[in-house]
Amino acid sequence: KHRLAMLQVAIGDCDYIKVCDVELTMPRPSYTINTLDRLKKDYPDKQFNLIIGSDNWLIFNQWRDSNRIISDYGVTVYPRPGYDVVGDVDGVRFIDAPVVNLSSTFIREGFALNNDMDAFLPKGVNDYIIKHNLYK
Repeated sequence: KHRLAMLQVAIGDCDYIKVCDVELTMPRPSYTINTLDRLKKDYPDKQFNLIIGSDNWLIFNQWRDSNRIISDYGVTVYPRPGYDVVGDVDGVRFIDAPVVNLSSTFIREGFALNNDMDAFLPKGVNDYIIKHNLYK
C-alpha cells in the first residue's frame, strides 16, 4: 500500500508515466513473466520491455521463463556498481550510462539512522516516508 502511494507521489502529475497496481491483484507467487503477460493482455496497443539492473542480469537465467521474457518483451540492463556486464544477446540491450551508487537498501538504512534522505528521492516521497514513519 505504501509503495503504491509513494509511486503516485513520485510521478505527481507527469502525463507520460502511469502507476499500475496490476501486481497487487495477481495471485502469489508473483513472477515477472506473469505480470508482463497480464500487461500485454490489458494493454494490447502498448509494447513492454523489462528494465533490470546488471546485478539482476547476472542471475536472470534463474528467473521463471527468462528466455521468453527476452524473446517476447526484451530486456534492458542498466549498470549497477560492482556488477559490470557487457554482452551481445538478441533481445537484450546493455545501457552505457553513469553508474549511480544508490539503492533502496541505502534509502531504508538512511531513514533508520534518521539521516535526511530528501536529496535522494523524488519530490514529496521523503515527506511521505516521514509522515507514515516508514523504515524506522
